[in-house]
Amino acid sequence: MPISIMPTSIVPDVYDVVIVGYGPTGMLAAVKLGQAGHRVAIVERHRDLYKLARVGIVHDDVLRMFQELGISDAIAPATFFLPKYELSNKGRILLSNEVQAKATHGWPEFISIYQPAFEPNSTGSPRRCRASTCCRG
Repeated sequence: MPISIMPTSIVPDVYDVVIVGYGPTGMLAAVKLGQAGHRVAIVERHRDLYKLARVGIVHDDVLRMFQELGISDAIAPATFFLPKYELSNKGRILLSNEVQAKATHGWPEFISIYQPAFEPNSTGSPRRCRASTCCRG
């Protein structure tokens, strides 16, 4: 993919941090950095959120961040606790761990989350931070 470089004379703002990618990690990083007072630019190559359904596993630290952002209740219906985490290849279990129902922060140690349900709730958060700018597409 070609990269275009904008001359500094026409860059409208100066940022403390530039985040490349507006997926779940970029969204949360932008919010946390913006809340800490940093001026954040988010650069995403796609105009819209990735629309294909997918499920991810998140750690209790991520659930704690969702709670801090005020979105944990909204995403709760899209989560599911699995008491065992297994990694397999061609039917052969390579790793199997029991998952704690309550970990350090009071959430399950790991929980599965339907990602398309999470993203619309978190995308408004960086936009609410005055210090964040999102450039898409």
